[in-house]
Amino acid sequence: MRFILHKWYLIIFTMFISIALNNIYAKDNKSGYLFVLSATHGSLTYKFTSLSYQLTLENVDDWVTYFSVVPKYEGGFISTEKFTNIITHEIATHYPKGINAGLAMFKNGKKTATHYAFSLKNPHYDSKTHTMTYSVAIMSGVKPFTTIYFKKASLFVDDMSNAAGGAGF
Repeated sequence: MRFILHKWYLIIFTMFISIALNNIYAKDNKSGYLFVLSATHGSLTYKFTSLSYQLTLENVDDWVTYFSVVPKYEGGFISTEKFTNIITHEIATHYPKGINAGLAMFKNGKKTATHYAFSLKNPHYDSKTHTMTYSVAIMSGVKPFTTIYFKKASLFVDDMSNAAGGAGF
């Protein structure tokens, strides 16, 4: 029950942020989308060779939820494979430094959710093992760490359609 309340809190909070940002930055009446991936567990590990972190989401759901609230209300599901293809194209074409995302998760043994904000790059989805990996740059304000293991996670990915120069999905 506690997780469900946290999940709804995050979704409602994200919708309010999305509405506020879309009202401020909306351009040419184009919808901005937020995508939500779910996983049962995973890890965030520092990679010394690339001086970045790797996010690994395991047991990823086959479907990604998406929604938009401005200028029109839309929502639905797309396959995780299609989402990975879209995001790979967008990063390569418009956002070489990565796209904005947030991760809400329960660290092993903890009963409250932990949140991280970062920039995602290099998405890879293995449909046989239902594993998704990304290279990530964690935004400031986080103490360095080597590895964090977590259970039950939701990854929120912004299509950045309303960012300066953003193309959207």
